[in-house]
Amino acid sequence: KLGILGDALLDPHQKTKETQTFMGIKEIAGLLGGLFTLLAFGTYIWSILKGPTKPKRATWWIWTMNSVLLLTSYRAEGAQETVWLAVAYTLGCITVALFTIKRGAGGWSQLDRFCFGSAIIAAALWVIIGPLATFITTLVIDLCGVMPTIYGSYHDPEDEDKLSWVLWFVGGLVSLMAVESLFTPTVWSLNTLTLVAYPAQITITAGIIVWFLVRTPKNQLT
Repeated sequence: KLGILGDALLDPHQKTKETQTFMGIKEIAGLLGGLFTLLAFGTYIWSILKGPTKPKRATWWIWTMNSVLLLTSYRAEGAQETVWLAVAYTLGCITVALFTIKRGAGGWSQLDRFCFGSAIIAAALWVIIGPLATFITTLVIDLCGVMPTIYGSYHDPEDEDKLSWVLWFVGGLVSLMAVESLFTPTVWSLNTLTLVAYPAQITITAGIIVWFLVRTPKNQLT
């Protein structure tokens, strides 16, 4: 009978083993999130080259500027396993934005110009206030940037690639699994919310777009 002394001796080893296992799962989830995202960009670019997909210029140029700011500020706020999602998005956004010059759709509305200008202000906030302010600001701008694509996916679903958006949704969802404290609400903090915010925003917005792309238009219902 080991009693309290035995528990005290055994528990630390058990907890260490469990912690190491979870850390491994976090690392794998973070890498998978980044890989799914890169795969999504690959299929999206292929769809652009084939012709049916016409990415919205405003969305992707806003995302390009924002993704760089989000990556640097997100990393500065402590992102480790989930940072691969931001790295993949930065590389992918730059590539797609370049393709929109000749193969994109849409122009620059007042909202688009406002979001782009706000991204420049966010860069200044990094210097003046710090990375957290920049992260929050760019996250909001990122949401503004996706609005033209959400609108387009509802009205012109044929302009977007379903498989790519499904993969972006999966990539965001898997990256959420890499946030350790997400599963222990009792230890949630501002840092937890910061780490969760980016993959959660991608998961939700990509999920909305996927829904619009796979739904049956009302005029086709019988």
